[in-house]
Amino acid sequence: MEGNLRPVSTLRTESPPVLLLGGTQSSLAIVRSLGRKNIPVRVAARADRPALRSRFCRGRYVIPPNEPPDSFWADLLLGGSRSDLRGSVIFACDDFALTFLATCRAKLQQHYILDDSIPALQLAMLDKQKTLELARSAGCAVPQFWKVDTPRDLEAIHCAVNFPVMVKPIHSHMFESLLGKKFFIAHSHEELDERVRQVLDRQLKIMVCEIIPGPDSVVQSSYYTYIDRQGERLFQFTKRVLRRAPQFGGKAVLHMTQWLPETAEVGERFFRGIGFQGLGHIEFKRDFRDGQLKVIECNPRFTEAQELLRRSGVDTAFLLYCQLTGKPLPPTRSYKENLFLWYPVRDLIDQLKGRHGLSASHWLRSVLHLHTTFPYFKPDDPWPSLALALDELQRRLRAGKLSRLKQAQANAAHA
Repeated sequence: MEGNLRPVSTLRTESPPVLLLGGTQSSLAIVRSLGRKNIPVRVAARADRPALRSRFCRGRYVIPPNEPPDSFWADLLLGGSRSDLRGSVIFACDDFALTFLATCRAKLQQHYILDDSIPALQLAMLDKQKTLELARSAGCAVPQFWKVDTPRDLEAIHCAVNFPVMVKPIHSHMFESLLGKKFFIAHSHEELDERVRQVLDRQLKIMVCEIIPGPDSVVQSSYYTYIDRQGERLFQFTKRVLRRAPQFGGKAVLHMTQWLPETAEVGERFFRGIGFQGLGHIEFKRDFRDGQLKVIECNPRFTEAQELLRRSGVDTAFLLYCQLTGKPLPPTRSYKENLFLWYPVRDLIDQLKGRHGLSASHWLRSVLHLHTTFPYFKPDDPWPSLALALDELQRRLRAGKLSRLKQAQANAAHA
């Protein structure tokens, strides 16, 4: 696998600090990577984010529970009270942070170091419908989709859809924060009408999208790249998702690095075709009906697989840091293939619940890899994973206590 490296004409000897906004696995992987290189890294996020608990985190700015993230970040970075943050490199680690940086870029870049992204394109790629429209304009295949602004719009598509179909959010981060789900599946006209009304009543924007047949884990692949303002590609990287739970649309529990030339070619076609700049990630699913790779979604930011990229030899956070601060770029012409990122607890629970449909021996063979990395646990920085385990235990204890209380109340009512 080959990538183009950009020559650096001006070198800086100082190491500007980094501020990470939001994120979960991605921000934890970045704070560890840069912290081990003695680059000061600070994090501004919700209290439960694991990066705040890392020993490599040099500064912690916790967003209060009832305050919107963008309001907190605006006060922190533009309010004038934290002059010590001026000159920091700022990275967005989730969609809320990406929206904030794109919206406030003109003001922020007067005092901070930002990447080469184009705000209008970043905001467009956060819009799932616009992403598919951009992909189609760039000559990439996409699933069928229909715009739905009101329940009456369903009348025009009832004859066109083949069930099941997906009620998919335009802005997934807003949808998930309000409804706790990434999307809804409708298996009939009645269910489709019900789900659409349910979502539109929450003032959320949606579209109806066809479901490409087959489990995601069989046919899903991803492409990552960074294109600077001169149009130079700093790296390219591809991987596969081997297992999700549930198999369609669920959380990925097992990833594998693998160079996939077709995925890279279609990913490059998309980013070049829309005139993209900055860090980009695009997901595809192969449609066996016509053999084409079809665009599923795009993320113009770091993703949950950040630790996998770093371990494979493509440390995108450090690469971007060097590019933005004028330091020599690390080599990225190749990376380790057949390296796995595994979520052991989540995967084991899903296996015990029968969600994978695998025998115990088959499941064991699938996870006994010699080259496996984990998203949270690291021997030199164990507290984030321990804290997450304690938080989960407390959550389950509270849920169990609430369940017992409701049962006691129900018993008393029937007595």
